[in-house]
Amino acid sequence: MSDNSEIIHGNNIQRMPPPLYGLVLQTASSSVASHRVSQLYRLLDAHCEFAFLAGRRPAEDLPAAAQFPTIINSTSEADLLQTLLATMRAGPQAAWLVVHASMQNMDARTIAHLIVNRNPDKWATAYMNGPDGLPNAFCAIYEPAIRARLVQLAKSGCASPQDALIQMPEQVELLVPLNPDALAMR
Repeated sequence: MSDNSEIIHGNNIQRMPPPLYGLVLQTASSSVASHRVSQLYRLLDAHCEFAFLAGRRPAEDLPAAAQFPTIINSTSEADLLQTLLATMRAGPQAAWLVVHASMQNMDARTIAHLIVNRNPDKWATAYMNGPDGLPNAFCAIYEPAIRARLVQLAKSGCASPQDALIQMPEQVELLVPLNPDALAMR
């Protein structure tokens, strides 16, 4: 079974990309104010079919977890890559637009630019992170096809989505950010 549906218009066949879900990724130790997490959630909810918060147990430690749908990483691993994988298990046919809760300057223009320039034929679409040109894993779209590779990397000890994307440069569509300050983590 194919992950993508096809549209036939005359003699042209086009693949529809997987649906896009949004995720505000946060950690229990995050000092991000609940109102900012709520703003990020609403921003993603406006651009995606569904939006969620994600983090580690206990959910009570996550700001705004009681207000919005929340995906909890219940594995014994506390790293962000495991939380991303828990999210992908919750919606395996979807692509996930992930924004870290500490990106307090994130704006609608940055999200829209990422979505418009999404390349569903690659495993991820991400902004370049500063002058080093490496992918920013915390404002990125992860396609369903990346999941198997992320599982392999996690089993080999990789704990960071950033490190995972760096290991697969040919599968990451890199974009120049319109507003680099939107990607700053505070």
